[in-house]
Amino acid sequence: MSLGLVLILTLVILFAMMIGVAYLSRFIVGRTIGRKHLVLDYIAENHEVPDEWKIQYSERVGEARQKHGFGPQSRAVQAREAGRILRRLDRLLRYVDETRLIADEGTRLGLTSTLEALCERWEKKANE
Repeated sequence: MSLGLVLILTLVILFAMMIGVAYLSRFIVGRTIGRKHLVLDYIAENHEVPDEWKIQYSERVGEARQKHGFGPQSRAVQAREAGRILRRLDRLLRYVDETRLIADEGTRLGLTSTLEALCERWEKKANE
């Protein structure tokens, strides 16, 4: 094989790798940041956590109640599951405070107050 052919083949492979990395990074950013913003949009519109979160909470608490009734073990599961949602809300709250991807300060303040109100509601559920 000639040196010119090897050089062209190497450049084609490097170009393909650059395109692959660009698409992979776009996919990863879309999954992480895009999901957060979809959840934030849902919370801003409905003033409630996403249905997916509530379904997971209800299923886990329901299973515990079937096994243990309404005793202390099922209350512990309820508190643990509410704690999971609180941690998710806390991460979103920190993200809203730190990110530059929120349109303006009014939107940031509205999201912050909505998230704080949701945190208070879920803290009550955790302490029931």
